[in-house]
Amino acid sequence: MNSMKAIFYLKVLENKLYVKGQIPYINGDKQPQIIVGKNVNIHSISINGNSNFVSNVSTENDYFIVYTNNEYEEEGVIEIEYDTNIVGENNIISDELIAISLYSNPFPIKLETYIDGSLCYLEEGFENYDVMNSYIDEETGLVVKETCSKTETANIIAYKKGKYKSFEYGKFKVFYRTESAYDTFYKIACLGDAALKFFNQIYQEKNDDMEIYELGLGYPAAYNRGNIVVYGADPNEFKFPIQVPEDFPLVENDFKEYLIQAIVHEIGHKWFIGADIFSYEDWLNETGAEWSNLLYLLAEDNKELFDKIIKYHEYQNKMCNEPIKPSDNHKPNAVHSSGVILFYKIYQKYGKDMIIKMLKLLSEMELKTTDKFIELIRTDINSDIADFMLEEICRVV
Repeated sequence: MNSMKAIFYLKVLENKLYVKGQIPYINGDKQPQIIVGKNVNIHSISINGNSNFVSNVSTENDYFIVYTNNEYEEEGVIEIEYDTNIVGENNIISDELIAISLYSNPFPIKLETYIDGSLCYLEEGFENYDVMNSYIDEETGLVVKETCSKTETANIIAYKKGKYKSFEYGKFKVFYRTESAYDTFYKIACLGDAALKFFNQIYQEKNDDMEIYELGLGYPAAYNRGNIVVYGADPNEFKFPIQVPEDFPLVENDFKEYLIQAIVHEIGHKWFIGADIFSYEDWLNETGAEWSNLLYLLAEDNKELFDKIIKYHEYQNKMCNEPIKPSDNHKPNAVHSSGVILFYKIYQKYGKDMIIKMLKLLSEMELKTTDKFIELIRTDINSDIADFMLEEICRVV
């Protein structure tokens, strides 16, 4: 096989995304298999002309459908053609912009480890947009978005031509669409640059340049893809829904401050990625990133926001009412909060320096699993903490 990249040909027509994909398959432990979101409308799927694929709901998350060919064993290329509506926070097709993230599941997910990235050829529907971080393919003349990591597949940001602005601060270049967002995103860039310097003092140095994108539409929360952080909108434009639970721990201005502070969490994901994002193991990624944020707040002596964030996670954890590790190993709704509270309990007993030791250990794990992390805690740090974590990960709050 000449390439270990997945190749996609994309069209945007009538607010839908149409995809033709070519995904390499190497014979190994699994039969040819593709996992897509259940919102995907499959037109065809085959490998080297063999189309005997069967579909089943994923055992890990019922949002995903698994297509498997149980009769085929030779190496080849899986070809798939489908259309899908773009769903998920901050995934948008509009006259103003196109934003497609891996988490919206329009692309096959959980690509095999031997696939080292993707090439997305933008065939139709992108003509009136500036596609960020793209190039023109000399052979086809098409705009191409290339990703070097399979975890960053299909992260496409495309602004309507000439309808974005930019500025630079420190290690950050910021792209934004709405003029009113400048002040907020200047603050976010300053905060991000300071946080990056702080993390480089604690963890293994990663001092490469970063980019921030403001979409100007969508939910103001952020997500990270390597050296890119995307905000759906200006956090200062956020408004609570009409009905908010009486016991919700944050007022609207608190939540805006938390959304701005999200840049620190997202930068933390430069070190805290590598656990399976589609299972309960994702608590390692999210806890590492959020406690990096909390450590930064402690370093800045911002105990007020630190306490508010802890209360928010306690509330979310209680509302979800699931353990870190459910009995069937599915990804619980509490994945963003349950591990944060576990670490908070350890922080209360052992202090900030212990949390730093644990996070440094976790950050240096390339493939992050709960079992391996607890094993390393036991051998390298403190066996009592390891025992405590074993008890807590299966306990419902």
